Amino acid sequence: MTPVELAELAQDLSFEKWTLDESLLAMPDPTRDVIDLRGPNAIIGAHATSSLSGSAVAAFRDRVLLPLLFGSAWKILDLIVERAWQAKGGPTRPQIAQKAQRTISHPDETTSIVCGDPQMLGRILAVYRNTSTLRHALVHRRVSRLADGGLVEATGSHLSRNEILAFCMLSRRLPEVVGRTIDARTGSELAWHVNLLSRVHGEQDLPDAYAPRPIDIVKVAAVDRDGRLTVDMDRAKGKASSVNGGFPFADLQIYLPDRETLAIECRLEDAPDGAEVCLQTLARRLAGTQL
Repeated sequence: MTPVELAELAQDLSFEKWTLDESLLAMPDPTRDVIDLRGPNAIIGAHATSSLSGSAVAAFRDRVLLPLLFGSAWKILDLIVERAWQAKGGPTRPQIAQKAQRTISHPDETTSIVCGDPQMLGRILAVYRNTSTLRHALVHRRVSRLADGGLVEATGSHLSRNEILAFCMLSRRLPEVVGRTIDARTGSELAWHVNLLSRVHGEQDLPDAYAPRPIDIVKVAAVDRDGRLTVDMDRAKGKASSVNGGFPFADLQIYLPDRETLAIECRLEDAPDGAEVCLQTLARRLAGTQL
């Protein structure tokens, strides 16, 4: 797709994404750990994150909004598939059955626009195809609610509450990666949601999948070694891993030796290993990847 076509697609997806963002974020957010290594002893505290609501709003979402959220999530996939085909000369208004068949015969069309990972996108497209009957029944008000709040239609096609939420969490991230290369953090989150939908797509779980969680903040101070500022990245990575149970992602803040002046903000996983990493070399390496 051309840059103009990608921009138009992002605009067309914006309402569904906004709907999912506003509704799915209506849940209590846990705090982020702050791992302060600027001194000789590690100090671990909490950094509050915003919370839009509590259990009452989440319950309202599940009881009232879940069918609408499923429809928005499905529409995001449908638009992506449709525009990918149209970029290759496809029809202006293809039928859903035609689009579903196209994802089987030409899956590479969609892979080149979003995700970029054939294995992951193959599973996502299978979810799209395998939920089309349920979506059709929803549009025509022929669905019933499962005991857990999920949806089912007359022929038995169904999604549980947790599957709908996983589908929504997956779809809301896709507009963010249209035309872009997926980084490790986003890929691990998408893989997690895709794996939660394994009953729907019928494939094995993807590797390197991590449940979404608040990203911890690691603070370190550079040390002046005969006029050369260095950072102990091995200590930073080791402490982060021990605090967050092996979760591989964290935000990194590097301060000058005064422990007050912030020099670099980046992702911890982007920084190299080493007990004496040169701050100047680190800054050059991380140029363009800082937060």
